[in-house]
Amino acid sequence: VDLEEPAELVSAGYFQSTATPDEFKIIATPSGGSPAYQYSIDGTTYQGSSSFNGLAYGTYTLYIRDANQCIATTTIGIISSVSDEALENSISLYPNPTSGKFSVEIVGLAGDEAVSLELTDISGKLIEKRAVNAATTVTEKFDLSNFSSAVYFLKVMANDASHTLKVTVN
Repeated sequence: VDLEEPAELVSAGYFQSTATPDEFKIIATPSGGSPAYQYSIDGTTYQGSSSFNGLAYGTYTLYIRDANQCIATTTIGIISSVSDEALENSISLYPNPTSGKFSVEIVGLAGDEAVSLELTDISGKLIEKRAVNAATTVTEKFDLSNFSSAVYFLKVMANDASHTLKVTVN
């Protein structure tokens, strides 16, 4: 009899606003491992429901335990105002380097941030500026296929915070 190991347990999740101001819920979205899953936000008390309701702003560690007692964790931040460091930690830019097309994803926003993106070349010349109505997650696609192979900069601004990423076009 051959036994196969399950895929690695991966903890993931996101938060949503609720009808009550300044109240949120976290929803776990696990993958891999061996179902049935159990969920916790304190690492001690587990539940069968993948949703945690009535949460305030803050940083939460989401624990997911599978049927084999394997545990995976991820951190989910619910933030009311974005700091530079929090913004930096919530941005993904991919692929980078790129042949021209790339995406930027910003997660963990409270849903009321004013987000803007400025793409510039190495000399600081503005190539594109976007204002985005923020949700809890923002994904924007860019295309520099018609531009020279070079280094570009994408500045992401949310409320009073900003972070600049380097984009390399091959």
